[in-house]
Amino acid sequence: MLASCRVAGTGLVLTWSGLVHANPTDSSGSWDEVESILIDYCFDCHDNLNSEGGFNLEELRPDFLDNQAAQHWIEVMDNINASEMPPEDKPQPSAGERALVAEWVAGELRAVREQALATGGRALLRRLTRTEYENTVVDLLGVVFPPKENPGTVLPPDGSIDGFHKVSQGLLLDPSLLDQYFEMAKRVADLAIQPGDPPVPTVTQRIEYERYDLGLTRGSPSRDLPRDKSISPDGTGVITWGSGWRTFGQLKHPYNDQMIPVSGRYAIRFRIGVDPGDRDEPMFFKVTRQGEGDLFYEEITASIDSPETYEVITELDSSAGGELQLGPVYRTSSVTNNIFERNGRELAEEFSTAGDFEAASRVKAQLWAEGHYGMNSTPDPKTLDTSGFPRTYIDYVELEGPLYDEWPPRSMKILFPDGFDGGEGSVDLLRDIISRLLPRAYRRPVEQGEIEQVERVALAQWEESGEFLEGVRAAIVTILCSPDFLYLLEPGDGPPRPLNEFELASRLSYFLWSTKPDEGLIAAAGSGGLASNLAREVDRLLSSPKSDALIDGFAAQWIKAAEFDRFEPDRSIYKQFYGDDKVGLNDDLNREPLEFIRHLLREDGDIRDLLDSDWTMANRRLARWYDLPGADLLSDEAFVPVSLHAESPRGGLVGMGAVHKWGSDGNRTKPVERGKYLLEVLFNDPPNPPPPNVGEVEPNVEGERLTVRERLEQHRSIKSCASCHSRLDPYGLALENFGVVGHWREYQDGEVGHWPKNDETRIDPSGRLPNGEDFSDINEFRDALRAMDDRFFLGFSEKLFTYATGRIPEPVDREILVAMVTRLQESGGSFRAAIHELVQSDAFLMK
Repeated sequence: MLASCRVAGTGLVLTWSGLVHANPTDSSGSWDEVESILIDYCFDCHDNLNSEGGFNLEELRPDFLDNQAAQHWIEVMDNINASEMPPEDKPQPSAGERALVAEWVAGELRAVREQALATGGRALLRRLTRTEYENTVVDLLGVVFPPKENPGTVLPPDGSIDGFHKVSQGLLLDPSLLDQYFEMAKRVADLAIQPGDPPVPTVTQRIEYERYDLGLTRGSPSRDLPRDKSISPDGTGVITWGSGWRTFGQLKHPYNDQMIPVSGRYAIRFRIGVDPGDRDEPMFFKVTRQGEGDLFYEEITASIDSPETYEVITELDSSAGGELQLGPVYRTSSVTNNIFERNGRELAEEFSTAGDFEAASRVKAQLWAEGHYGMNSTPDPKTLDTSGFPRTYIDYVELEGPLYDEWPPRSMKILFPDGFDGGEGSVDLLRDIISRLLPRAYRRPVEQGEIEQVERVALAQWEESGEFLEGVRAAIVTILCSPDFLYLLEPGDGPPRPLNEFELASRLSYFLWSTKPDEGLIAAAGSGGLASNLAREVDRLLSSPKSDALIDGFAAQWIKAAEFDRFEPDRSIYKQFYGDDKVGLNDDLNREPLEFIRHLLREDGDIRDLLDSDWTMANRRLARWYDLPGADLLSDEAFVPVSLHAESPRGGLVGMGAVHKWGSDGNRTKPVERGKYLLEVLFNDPPNPPPPNVGEVEPNVEGERLTVRERLEQHRSIKSCASCHSRLDPYGLALENFGVVGHWREYQDGEVGHWPKNDETRIDPSGRLPNGEDFSDINEFRDALRAMDDRFFLGFSEKLFTYATGRIPEPVDREILVAMVTRLQESGGSFRAAIHELVQSDAFLMK
């Protein structure tokens, strides 16, 4: 059942599960031990003579390929795990014996699953992932997708197997989903064919705020109030805390009288300055839109005397609705919005003096409604002098859009390289378009019959509609709905064969770029020189910005980046994470591990730095959060390598806040989850699923103050939990000094607002790994991880293999995995070396 080999001189043992036979006693011998335990403790009630509950273990054979038998074995495992079998009045197996049976059943079930996914070492037909589809369409036709209309939001979701979206069995195309691909193809054709002028012209609109009094109605422009009652003596729009601006329908596009006429890219510009007043603290400014969140949120340093223009270019959705809202944000508690009270009293008096008692009553009524009058109808003393209040001045706001990269769009230049003036077109032009598109879309040379097939569909649509461009649209839709476009096709059901040059070009390009081969790859394939110059082409592809797809695809799926935000940190407990100067910090935490791996790939670094390193990737916000030296010298956006001091708790994946967030529930840390993460991500060695109804480590009940370690110790006292937790807990508890949001802590926090700092709440991160290695703190733990680099190399190789080939490694792949591990050892952990070794293997080069 198991096959293994040893890499000479490394002490590394590679093991693969193979076929599960009806008589597994011929392989590992563990069945003999399981059977012996069952005879000693279970046959008394569940044999041929006493089949209590209709359950006969004597006749239950260890054949996990039999679904009914497998289900019975699951019941055995669950009952033993839950200590529900044997009954309390019967002799009980030891914890070790229970664990042996449970782990044997779980291992056999895993082997069955692996066999179900096994392809005999062959890459199977699969459809393009949503990302691959979008990238391929963009490269093929040069289209630009509006927000919320891209393939990632419209096409069926990609199936995930072993954490990856590229495994063939998860990317089958159900016929019931073809309508979605048809609708997407029609949308692509519409985006590609746009003759004439832009359908919605680019327009710049401006609102000048100094026209309005902004201080008397909490920021609402009021044309009825006299200009000299604005807060600033010169009549400009200066506001204090609690006030802000909105666009109030002043930025309507003439196309359809909407602020955002169509979804697309827009530029928002505004000229502002600030005066921190007596507070003398950083001042921030925010631009939001209902339905689209924060569009701009930055510290403003320009003064009121010297305002500056700020710009943000962003995607805006025409269906979101809502006006732009702009206003200042301060780091500390708000200033009471008492400006209206002071000016409102003066205004009411003026109205009264002028005999306009109705207007005066309206102003007083608003003052009453907003609580500005006290019991004795005397002004709040804080309203008498506002000279020290922080202030913000805004001159104007501009909205420009929709923005186009170029016009005519690139897609029209691809379809009509000689230009198209909207004329009638010709059969020759239609045939030329199809002849140029088809081989690029199919990623191979095409036959004349394939061109004629698409041409017939296009001609029929042209004739029916009377419009030449409708024929071109029909051609595009036909091509994009073809299996030759939607699937990665490598025909052949016979014996294994080498990929031809064009198949190899596609496999390589979709591995490293997640898109179709470029002209260089196609040219190399066409000349027959791709396979013989594979190393050169791999280096060329990796040096291209398009290789970011390997980070956004492989790396992101490997480290579970999409799950970093599965729980939001508790705002009432982790207030320090949500300060106004921390806006963007959560995204920075999520970016750090991906930027780290990106740097490793770009600089051909040592992937063992993911286990332990003396550097990380950071920008200013993240470096400040981690308290790294030189933080203030960094920029807010660009991530750069930052050195760590010798005793820094950071370094490697285990020191990154995104991982700590993943292993928390937003309120408290969860060492079991963190241990599970490290075993699965670093070593591709996930633990067995927990027994049903066993529950998890419970949070503290009211009145208790047990640390997470203390509650884990209670949890491990449950017989069915002890075995798995002895393997998981050391990895998770080693990270306990990192809190929910990745902050360093010496004492327990979370769950409640305050924990006493004493010996009982001091965090103990020490432990012993299953291999017997002891550690006392995070630095010794990272050293222990680094010592397990061979195990890490194997897990990494298996993950990279799965992503590149679209299948799970099998026993027949033992040789390539050993070769990848050896290459990693010899190259000093080179990411690129592992890629080179993989693409030169039969597993990658053969069909």
